[in-house]
Amino acid sequence: MVSDSSEDTAWRRGALHPLVAVRPVWLPEQLLLLLSAPEVAEPAVRALVAWESPAIAPALLAGYSGFNRTMRAAAIDPLVARPATARPLLEAIASGRIPKSDLSRVQTRQLVTVKDTVVREQAEYLLGSMNPTSGVLKSRILKLKMTLKDPAYMKTADVGAGHGTFTQRCAVCHTLFDQGGKIGPDLTGSGRKDLDYLLTNIVDPNASISAEWRLAVATLTDGQTISGSVVAEHDTTIVLQTPGGPITLERAKIRSLERSATSLMPVGLTDDLTVDRVRDLFAFLMADGG
Repeated sequence: MVSDSSEDTAWRRGALHPLVAVRPVWLPEQLLLLLSAPEVAEPAVRALVAWESPAIAPALLAGYSGFNRTMRAAAIDPLVARPATARPLLEAIASGRIPKSDLSRVQTRQLVTVKDTVVREQAEYLLGSMNPTSGVLKSRILKLKMTLKDPAYMKTADVGAGHGTFTQRCAVCHTLFDQGGKIGPDLTGSGRKDLDYLLTNIVDPNASISAEWRLAVATLTDGQTISGSVVAEHDTTIVLQTPGGPITLERAKIRSLERSATSLMPVGLTDDLTVDRVRDLFAFLMADGG
């Protein structure tokens, strides 16, 4: 019925969740068939994260050039989830078929911190290190502060463009003005009017980390890795909050759970932005209303 185009679209999308929970062995093949159905393709792709199948990487990489931006972001998640799918993804990046800029900072960090040595080294070669030295971060904070504290310069900001950058880079994890994700703290009531507060938390997110926002990486018995924050722990399950939503993991299927001293928010979020784009983003973050 999920595959039936005559059914209500909202029902079809919603019905995928209980199917994924039941985990029938035939579902991965059916999910790949849904790539040609735009109305349910995105949730179908996101559901593929739960499976290990040799058909997943070839299908996603073959259709990637025809995906829109949302679908591309969704397609990267299953590819970085396991070494077996990460290898063809990195080959596609090396050949130029997939732009490096299509990977989010979270997805990149998942690749460069994976335990598989071959995948990790190739990811570092192609995508670079995710841990600049503290001296580099301090220098960047100082340079941005000297620029952004100029009221005349800030008045030239394009708040609309800043909203676009927030949607692209921040909203998957953070909520602001009742819009955005829940993996990170809600920014609406934070100290976002304070330039020093924003600079420290955006440029050097590891400077001060609350326990609930620390990165946790679960490696399952089938080799899948899932990154997020631990939001609940029970005798038989653990709940990780991920960019795609909360995921409940059975403890019996967890090979290891590493709780990092680093923040969920990756370093370098603004490194590839021009100063003007950083200005626009900060102007939006410091604005009074949505």
